[in-house]
Amino acid sequence: MHAHLLIGRDKEKIEKEVEKIGKGLDAMILNFSMQKIEDVREFKKFASFKVAKKTIIFIKEVDTSSSEAANAFLKILEEPQENITLVLSATRESGVLPTIISRCQVRQISSKIKVSENDTNEIEEFLKMNIGKKFLVLEKARKREDAKAFLEKFITIFHSKIISGDSLSPFAKHRERKLEGDSFAENTKYLESAQETLTRINLNGNVSVQLTNFVVQTL
Repeated sequence: MHAHLLIGRDKEKIEKEVEKIGKGLDAMILNFSMQKIEDVREFKKFASFKVAKKTIIFIKEVDTSSSEAANAFLKILEEPQENITLVLSATRESGVLPTIISRCQVRQISSKIKVSENDTNEIEEFLKMNIGKKFLVLEKARKREDAKAFLEKFITIFHSKIISGDSLSPFAKHRERKLEGDSFAENTKYLESAQETLTRINLNGNVSVQLTNFVVQTL
């Protein structure tokens, strides 16, 4: 069994890459979930049968899997089957067990998520707000997809600044006064808080509760 790990937030681009791998191997593609331990058990039942045709098992968002499921899945990686290729996807490498990463060919898939100057200004204004106004803003993002879109935008802005080595807030040039978020440490804190919130929402966590926690963490 060979394994690939595709890292990125562009789901469409990741799926096209999976299709490309499938064509290259002349393999059929099957989708499996790996969120809960029950999912791993179901997959083990499938993998216990010898597969005659080359097959790709595509497992999405393994960075949102429960720790129990991730550890159980590791054992599957250690028991290869000849005609099965695993392709895993994750939005961030840090959310995947190092022992899983070590057994995969890791590839970064660039994200198509783009932020405009207006997006940047909106996030800047959000960070300046008091807790009451922040809650009013996120009240509009009560739907799961709206909440995810907001957090992905937030993550994209902070991630780009951190990897560029810029120790200032991405909004510093627009300000006349320095805010708490201007330090590298604060940028990192905001990024981690947004990533954790997005992960919990992807795991079907209560959107209102997770956004409330996020607001508190950005004070």
